[in-house]
Amino acid sequence: MIFTDVLEAIKGFSIEEKLQIQLLLEQYLREERREEIYQNLQAATREEENGELMFSENIDELKQQFISRRELIKLPIEERKKILASQSDLMLEHYQQDKEWQ
Repeated sequence: MIFTDVLEAIKGFSIEEKLQIQLLLEQYLREERREEIYQNLQAATREEENGELMFSENIDELKQQFISRRELIKLPIEERKKILASQSDLMLEHYQQDKEWQ
């Protein structure tokens, strides 16, 4: 079954069935996002164990670790995802500790 077939089949469903599909899709998306976050955590844990991560309380020092947008765009997508996930984790920690911004 292809995507358009699925869409056509859904059109024929009742409102209740469509709402149930919506709820299921939202749940599936949450689960996939959780899995992605978990995988990023596992990768970061491995990097930390291998001594590849550098932590700092100095935001300017962290910014210097970031590569430029042009350099990032030139990298393969998987490498970009790893870099962005790592940077995201660092910034999350920063914002969780610094309550001033709230």
